[in-house]
Amino acid sequence: MLSKREVLPQALAFGFALLIVVLIAIENDRTNQELLTVNDSVTDIYVTVTELQSLFSLLQDLESGERGYLLTGNEAYLEPYQVALAGIERQYQTVAEHLDALPGARQFPVQLDQLIDRKLEIATANVAIRKNEGLAAAQRQLMSGEGKAAMDAIRDLVRRMESEAAQALARYTERAREQARTSRLVSLGGSLAAALLLLLAALVVTRTLRERLRWAREADADAARLQRILNAIPDSLYRFSASRPPEPLGENPSIDPARLGNLLKGRDAPEPAQPLDWTDPDSGHTFEVRVTGLDDEDALAVVRDVTEQRRITQMKSEFISTVSHELRTPLTSIGGALSVLASDEAAGVARELRPMLNLALKNNERLSNLINDILDVERLESGRMTIHFRVQPLRPLVNQSLEDMLPFAGRFGVNLVLAPDMDDAMVRVDAERLLQVLVNLLSNAIKFSPPEGTVTVGIDRVGNQARIYVGDEGPGIPKAFYDRVFERFAQVDGSNTRKTGGTGLGLAISRGLMLQMEGTIDFESDEGRGTTFYLYLPLVDRG
Repeated sequence: MLSKREVLPQALAFGFALLIVVLIAIENDRTNQELLTVNDSVTDIYVTVTELQSLFSLLQDLESGERGYLLTGNEAYLEPYQVALAGIERQYQTVAEHLDALPGARQFPVQLDQLIDRKLEIATANVAIRKNEGLAAAQRQLMSGEGKAAMDAIRDLVRRMESEAAQALARYTERAREQARTSRLVSLGGSLAAALLLLLAALVVTRTLRERLRWAREADADAARLQRILNAIPDSLYRFSASRPPEPLGENPSIDPARLGNLLKGRDAPEPAQPLDWTDPDSGHTFEVRVTGLDDEDALAVVRDVTEQRRITQMKSEFISTVSHELRTPLTSIGGALSVLASDEAAGVARELRPMLNLALKNNERLSNLINDILDVERLESGRMTIHFRVQPLRPLVNQSLEDMLPFAGRFGVNLVLAPDMDDAMVRVDAERLLQVLVNLLSNAIKFSPPEGTVTVGIDRVGNQARIYVGDEGPGIPKAFYDRVFERFAQVDGSNTRKTGGTGLGLAISRGLMLQMEGTIDFESDEGRGTTFYLYLPLVDRG
């Protein structure tokens, strides 16, 4: 379907072209009506002039018959006279009816009527004089010139009326020419504009079709590329909804869609909380199924064969557990032996060997700590970490952690300070595990603090949570390292780290333990001025 942005220019072009065609049609109709009006007016003028000429011809016949009879006394001349006399009145009425065709002839009917009456009066009187008084009297009347003057006046009026008709014809002709010229220009201009608009619309349509063809090709290429990607990835993807069974999106589905449909019944929510594990009874393979929403109706099931991964994870866990347990016994024995040999009471040990024995003892302790941390990480990952919850106050645990770390702080020349006005909050925690987290944070704060520096520990409340904070005056954490702070084996690359050592597992273990105790861990750091770590735990009502 074309978008509004694509359809609008085409619709406007076609709409304007249609409007122009309609306007041209309206203009042509107006021109035709105007030409018809002009034609009717011209026809009326020609009829008026023709009828006027017929009237003048009758007057001439009247005058010819009158003069022939006056000169000869022959009754035969009175025949055309009588015919003309009988037709003049009727012809005058016909002329009067058509004089409206002459725009400037309003005064002509009255003048013509008066002149015709005068001419008829003179002619009738002359004929009567000839009949009653004879030739001499008629000649005298004829020589008076009254009849000629009346006829000349009629002739002059007819000429003026014909002149007015000629002018009216010229005006109507020019008007018709102007209207035709205007109509021709409008038609030509409108046709050109409509043609340009239609051409523009055609160009827009052509461009749109080309764009859509290009998009279709790109979409086909993207679809083919996506299909190749789907076929290449190890996971199998299925699209489904509450009303439609799962449909594999790749070519190699790992689970039969019918089986997956039975497995996913009642799990069409967009974001299930936990992935679903399923073991195929036929192949023995274990699959991890995750469901995510695509839109309001459809969801996507991602199926991964985790058989080998689970086997490797199990082997790794067993290996780490076995190696760690196998190492702890000899390390404990070695540590005890080294401790005895390095003591002042050890007999038979040369004094110059004792520094080497102390170094070996420290390295033995570091190795034991590393093994303990690895075991903790493995227990947290496998979910085998045992947590013993008990509701208890925080302040004694914080005090105990400070007492435990005083010797360590003394080795680095760092002061441990307990913040005044600490909140006596009650929490539900495993005391040993919370002490382990506090010792990890205090150990890091001491190691990264400068000599004579201060590490501050305190308790306060934030909403419905108790907050423990451990702040140091060390170099701070670079912003580029923020995302890796709680990763395993992550260490800031600096002189303090290299000098004091560390497994890089303390913060990862601390975060895992806090999650196990339904708490969280976070930090704030100002590079060059120090870092503060925060532990958040839900408050428990004392009642």
